[in-house]
Amino acid sequence: MSQMELNLMSRVLGMRMDINLILPEREKTDCWRVLWLMHGGHGDHHNWLRKTRIRQIAEERGLAVVMPGVHASCFVNMKNGLRYGDYVALELPAVLRSLFPKMGRERIQNYIAGFSNGGYGSLYLGLSYPQVFGAIGAMAAGDQADNLYEADGSEQAENRELMFGKGDISQTPYSIKYLGGELLKQNVPLPYIFHACGRFDPWLDKNLLVRNFFEKLEGNPYHYYFRMYSEHAHTASCRMEAVQDFLEHIGW
Repeated sequence: MSQMELNLMSRVLGMRMDINLILPEREKTDCWRVLWLMHGGHGDHHNWLRKTRIRQIAEERGLAVVMPGVHASCFVNMKNGLRYGDYVALELPAVLRSLFPKMGRERIQNYIAGFSNGGYGSLYLGLSYPQVFGAIGAMAAGDQADNLYEADGSEQAENRELMFGKGDISQTPYSIKYLGGELLKQNVPLPYIFHACGRFDPWLDKNLLVRNFFEKLEGNPYHYYFRMYSEHAHTASCRMEAVQDFLEHIGW
């Protein structure tokens, strides 16, 4: 396995962006399965490399791993800002495949996962770009539409309005439940969803709202699976157990 850090110019964002990669040995396979890992709200492209076994997991399973840094964007196409969603799901795969032709191009060769804000980002990206990602690993992932919002002029409110706009966003593409419902109306393959959270996570209630939505869908069209960890909170140990369980669940 090789590990490298890239700094690439994004035409979509109009700036240079950092990415960490873990790549299999070139001679071992003709086509790489790619795990896209999204960092948390205060993280960066190094987030998944700190105090984790992700390199070992990638080596054991023969995976390429892409870990992009996207600032504090929640991985979305911002309502009043930059289009980070298009960068991660459309521009970056094309650029990396031109540099590393062995990276798989099919949706079943590209799965996306993340923890906390990265879990929300994984759901947002997987449901917004189902042609790109075949499965989603959402870990400690709630729906931004369920978070309280007060238009009080605070920095927090301004950041929220920059990303998602003002007012209720439950009927917009920034709501995971809205995205999940709207995608069912389209004649496209749906991503599988693995969702996990620790029992002692302070945002467990937000995770359960997402769980309740997907579990009520008739016929389980997303092959949705929820796992509760009885001994975990919002911690790195939960993150690592969940990403391994996700890979086991999808057969990687």
